[in-house]
Amino acid sequence: MYRGDVWNLSTLIATVLFGTTCLVAKAELPADQAVKFSIHETPDNPRSAVAFVVELELTAINTNGNLVGWKITEARFWDSAEGDPKWIEDSPVLDTGDGLWWIDHNNAQDPQLSEFVNLPYFEGTADAESAWDDNLEYELEGDFFSGTPPYDVTGAATGAFTLEGEPEPELVVDDDPVELEGGEGTTG
Repeated sequence: MYRGDVWNLSTLIATVLFGTTCLVAKAELPADQAVKFSIHETPDNPRSAVAFVVELELTAINTNGNLVGWKITEARFWDSAEGDPKWIEDSPVLDTGDGLWWIDHNNAQDPQLSEFVNLPYFEGTADAESAWDDNLEYELEGDFFSGTPPYDVTGAATGAFTLEGEPEPELVVDDDPVELEGGEGTTG
């Protein structure tokens, strides 16, 4: 082999390896997800009216095998199950070291809704969508539900939702069951 052939072969190998690595890294990120937490007036009764809804738009930022780091790109809040969201916050930060929600999925390319119940603590102020409404101060944390699940996918939630400037929360949940809905893509 000549020196030029070695150079061309080395360049070809480096190009193939780099290109393959880029494709593999890009292919490892799962599709965006939307997860909706519905809090019912009577938390363990699926027939009771929905008192409050929190919907999170999630984008995968990092992976390590089936472990996926999700960023909340938008949080939307409703004080019922109807209509458009009343409050929205862009890119709220989770109370984790890197601000991501790390979930160990059974299959990172096929995340299941039931894998999103253990929401790390986060808090903030969501902007009112109407000039007639006050902003919403919130804090929320999700956990696994222990007991007989009242919903197809049930989590537990602890938190409070308070209109900005008000002394008392509109709604407080304390390890109450919540209904999860959602999946791939966006729902809002």
